[in-house]
Amino acid sequence: MDVTAPAPNPVAPTVDVFGTTLEERVLLAARDCIGAKGLRDTTVDDIAVAAGCGRASIYRLFPGGRRGLLLAMVHAEVEALLEGLADTVDAAADLPTAVAEAVHAAASALAVHPVLQRSLVEDPGSVLPYISFDGAAPLYARVAAWGRDHLARFVGPDDAEAVGEWAARIVLGHLHQPSTRFDLTDPACVRHLVDAYLVPGVRAGALA
Repeated sequence: MDVTAPAPNPVAPTVDVFGTTLEERVLLAARDCIGAKGLRDTTVDDIAVAAGCGRASIYRLFPGGRRGLLLAMVHAEVEALLEGLADTVDAAADLPTAVAEAVHAAASALAVHPVLQRSLVEDPGSVLPYISFDGAAPLYARVAAWGRDHLARFVGPDDAEAVGEWAARIVLGHLHQPSTRFDLTDPACVRHLVDAYLVPGVRAGALA
C-alpha cells in the first residue's frame, strides 16, 4: 500500500450543503465504521450508509472498491497528521525542539488513533506490513520530503530529509514494538532521545 500516492478521485467532488465533499464524508465514514466495527467486519455497504450515499458512489470515487477506499483513507490520515505537525514544527525555535515536539505529537496522536489501535489489536496482519521493513518505505519517503519542507531552515535540505526519516523511524518503530524503556508520549523522554542520539549525529555530519 503506497501511502504517498494521491487518493484516487476521478470524478469532480460533490459538495453538500455543509460545505463537505462527498469524498470527505466517505473517508470520515470509513474511519468511524472501522473504528467501531473493525477492519474485517466493515463493508462498503456499511460505509455507504454512514456517509449517506449509495455504494455505487463509493466505487465511482474510489476505483478498486474497498481496497481503493482504504488506501485513500490511509493517505488522508497521513496527510492530516503531517499538516498538524507542520504547525508545531514551524513554530519551533531550533531543530531539537522542532523534532522532539513533532515526535511527541505524532506518537501521542497514533497512540489514541481508533482505527490504527483497533487494527493492531484485532488484525495486526492488515497493518504491520505497511509500517515495518520494506513496506514502510513509501511512508519514510513521504516524511523525508516533509522534513525537507519544514526542517531545512535549521539544516541543509538533505539533512532535513534525513532528520524527517529518522523521526518517522522512531515513531513507527515504537508503534510496531513499544519499548518499556522509552515512552514517546512523554515529552521529556522524547527530548532526551533527540538530544542524546539525533543532535550529536547532525553536528558530526555538519563537521564532516
